[in-house]
Amino acid sequence: NSKRYKKWVKAIRIRDEDICKECCGVGLKIEVDHIKPFCIVFREENIKTMEEAKNSATLWNIENGRVLCLECHRKTNTYGEKAKILLAKLK
Repeated sequence: NSKRYKKWVKAIRIRDEDICKECCGVGLKIEVDHIKPFCIVFREENIKTMEEAKNSATLWNIENGRVLCLECHRKTNTYGEKAKILLAKLK
């Protein structure tokens, strides 16, 4: 709920014109997805604190975000608990 996160989401929604990058659906329940999820970025950059997260260029780079409809988002290998599976493979 940080201002920076809201600004990041807004920038991606504007850039992608609220159109799902997978199915090109318009008017669906849309979400903004981190292509490289938080948990992976946190591991790769050894982020331990909120202050370190705030200073991460990767987390706030709009190239690491995309608009997806809920259905397409659920199909990604980084949605919800699936991101933890990817994280476990990095060990």
